[in-house]
Amino acid sequence: MSNQELENYVNSRRLSGIPDDEIAKELSDVGWTRPDIEESLRFSRLSNSSTVKHTRHWHGKYLRGKILVIAGLSAYIGFQFAIVLVNNGFITLEDSARVVVNLAAILSYSIMIVGCVMVLQAKRRSWLWVLLAGLHVIGLIILFNLRSKPDPDSESVEFTN
Repeated sequence: MSNQELENYVNSRRLSGIPDDEIAKELSDVGWTRPDIEESLRFSRLSNSSTVKHTRHWHGKYLRGKILVIAGLSAYIGFQFAIVLVNNGFITLEDSARVVVNLAAILSYSIMIVGCVMVLQAKRRSWLWVLLAGLHVIGLIILFNLRSKPDPDSESVEFTN
C-alpha cells in the first residue's frame, strides 16, 4: 500500500465514523510504522476534516428531514381521508371531534413542511423551494431531486441524494 493508498484508507475509515485511535491500531496491526500512521492521520485531518464533518451533518439532517416528510405526509393523508369520511356521512362526529381531526391534519402538514426545510438546509438551498410542498407528492419529488449546492468553505463533494 502506497502513502496515497494509506491516506485514502484513513479518509474512508473517517467517513465511516471510525475514530483515529482505532484507525491507527488497524494500521499498526498490518505493519505500518508509527511515523507513517501519524503523518497520514495529520495530513488527512488537514485536508479532509471539513468534508467529513459536512458529510456526517448532511446525511443526518437529510435523513431526518426525509423521515419527517414521510411521517407528516402519511399522517396528513390519513387525516384527510378521515375528514372526507366525516363530510360524506360515513362517520358521525361531534363538532369538537371534527375540530380535533382538522387540527391534527394541520399539525401533520406542518411536520411535513419542517422536514422539507431540513432537506433544503442539508442541500444548501433557499427556503423558497418549500413552496413546492404545496404540490404534495409532485413537489416532494422535485424537492428530493434537487442537487446540493457545494459548500463554499470546503472542497466537499457534491451530494445528489
